[in-house]
Amino acid sequence: MRDMNNFLVLTPKGAVDYIVERVTELDETESVATALRLVNGGDCECKTLDGQEFIIWTGPMDRRYEVYYRKKDDKWGEVDPDLCVEDLPDTHAYITTVAKSELGLVFVWMQGENWSPNGEARPIIERAGVAHTSMMTGDVVKDPDGVYWQCGYALQWHKLAYRDVQLRRVIIDRGEVRNEMLTETQLRQENEDAPHFAEAVLEAVMAGRAYNDTDYDGRWPLVFYVPGEV
Repeated sequence: MRDMNNFLVLTPKGAVDYIVERVTELDETESVATALRLVNGGDCECKTLDGQEFIIWTGPMDRRYEVYYRKKDDKWGEVDPDLCVEDLPDTHAYITTVAKSELGLVFVWMQGENWSPNGEARPIIERAGVAHTSMMTGDVVKDPDGVYWQCGYALQWHKLAYRDVQLRRVIIDRGEVRNEMLTETQLRQENEDAPHFAEAVLEAVMAGRAYNDTDYDGRWPLVFYVPGEV
């Protein structure tokens, strides 16, 4: 783990958390400049002046994509039509996060000759326990909106579905807003004594509507259920 106190970050507002996230993943033997180049496609510079390391961010911050590679199994290198988001912890391994403007550019950057021309990504690949450096058919990207896409043949992208209905409980309490993600199964478990309530919530959410669970008696909080998948 690298101590961020060792670095002065010169970056647009909003990029600091991203850089902290990346740098603190490194061990003491890894180059900050090299690692940031790997995950961000060269969108930053690392310079030293009078013993102080400066990280200068030059890339976009509005589109961050998480990359997951397929583990070596009988579906490796193929499109898996049965793959669901819930399967990913077993079938795929997180590789890195990149800042690009769209899925096609993520694929291009994640080719070995681009992001690991001299084997820089080898430690990442080894830690992840996968068998390939270049993104290929069957790998998965999570876009900035939280949607998961499986890379198909000829750079066709297939949106992954959830096996279980996803919903979000929005709680507004005196100006504070909280979002709680839950599944159909969790909702039903929470309301075992009120199955009709769970059915009403699910009917609304699956139709793309919000379900209002607010008791209008002048008391907080306000509670709504909305579709959880973007």
